Amino acid sequence: MAAERRGGRQRGKSDPIDGLAVARAALREPDLPTAELDGPAREVWLLVDHRDALVRECTAVHNRLRWHLHELPSRA
Repeated sequence: MAAERRGGRQRGKSDPIDGLAVARAALREPDLPTAELDGPAREVWLLVDHRDALVRECTAVHNRLRWHLHELPSRA
């Protein structure tokens, strides 16, 4: 990996270079272990993911309601 990164290193952020180096290493080494959550960590992740989905849904409903209220004629 270090040799992959060294070849394309420039000043400043190197996230694209690091990402490319990781992708190339993954293609060269197809039997790399995969990261997986087990037990309580997986359960917490599932709950957090579900909560995030609910928050996005709630935000979308609120935003839609706000736009509908803006569309109503104002009566003074």
